[in-house]
Amino acid sequence: MEDSIVKVEHLSHRYHIQWAIQDINFEIKEKGVLGLLGSNGAGKSTLVKLLLRFYDTISGHILINGTDIKDFNITELRGKIGVAFQDMNIYAISLAKNIMLYNEATDDQLQKIINKIGLDNVLTRNDANLTTELTKEFDEKGIMLSGGEIQKIGISRLFTGEFGLLLLDEPSSALDPLAEYEMTKLILDSSNLSTTIIVAHRLSTIRGADRIVLVDNGAIKEMGTHDELMELKGKYYEMFTKQAENYIN
Repeated sequence: MEDSIVKVEHLSHRYHIQWAIQDINFEIKEKGVLGLLGSNGAGKSTLVKLLLRFYDTISGHILINGTDIKDFNITELRGKIGVAFQDMNIYAISLAKNIMLYNEATDDQLQKIINKIGLDNVLTRNDANLTTELTKEFDEKGIMLSGGEIQKIGISRLFTGEFGLLLLDEPSSALDPLAEYEMTKLILDSSNLSTTIIVAHRLSTIRGADRIVLVDNGAIKEMGTHDELMELKGKYYEMFTKQAENYIN
């Protein structure tokens, strides 16, 4: 699944009788970046769950390098997809083991990841190291992390290996807008040997995507590059302009 080309064809899915998405079509080129946005309940999360095969498609196809994902071994499929979500789990084990949920890494590699992500200040502040446990559930000396720091742990897992596809669902939303922008830039600059799908509410994080898809009520309302969508002066233009005004003010 390396160098993945993802193609979604006439994809529809429903929960009981309620359609979540209907007739979704898009393609992401090899090592391309697709930004996905829309309001809560628009269908973004359903798309991510279908890509991970939490559910199988009711209608339509998801193809990776021309093969329907239903034809992949589900364990192998998920092993080639790196995920970082808004609500990431951390566990009452060492910092090193928390980072190595996907792949093993040497102490030197882990330290480089920690420095790159900006978690080194957490170690300094807590007089901690790679063996220090997270949470105080089983160790009174364990580290307690903020929401943004927990998200950084989730993102750090992406740097322990290579993935054919990255699914990023607002993985740094707990950071301030500038820090989130810098974190997204770091992920894409250093890891974009992978095809990447980014779900975002802050549009500045997906401005540089090869293609942006705006989903509304389960259907694609607008699709194109940032410049194309701004020229269209539709919903994306309205959302981007409003957010930009808030940051300026």
